Amino acid sequence: MTGDTSQTSNTGNRRELVENILGNLLSAGVISSVAIILIGLVLLFIQHPEYLGGELRADQITATGEGYPHHPMAVVKGAFRLEAPAVIMLGLLLLISTPVLRVITSIAAFALQRDWIFSAITTIVLLILIVAFWLGKA
Repeated sequence: MTGDTSQTSNTGNRRELVENILGNLLSAGVISSVAIILIGLVLLFIQHPEYLGGELRADQITATGEGYPHHPMAVVKGAFRLEAPAVIMLGLLLLISTPVLRVITSIAAFALQRDWIFSAITTIVLLILIVAFWLGKA
């Protein structure tokens, strides 16, 4: 009977560890993305001081043509050049990718625990996310 108790205890410890890792991943992703977005906003107002006191309308600030990167590589390149819209977009991409990273980490955790049913279910969830992102581009 002691063997069963220690095995149950180990399983409980592993699950708690996995839950802590997943929780920390989500927290770090959200906090990092908010920090990056705030840095982008500060850069935006430094690079465009007219946004602070002028009579600009929201559609002028968010017009789609100028300066807003539309592809991930453009976001990364623009962020390295400290272009405010690219930095803001980088923060948003990080925020969007955080739950996806959680799903990927969950797949690995379930596989390590040899929980094949949950591994399969979580893999299906990941495939649905990938298809949704892909269809969203069309």
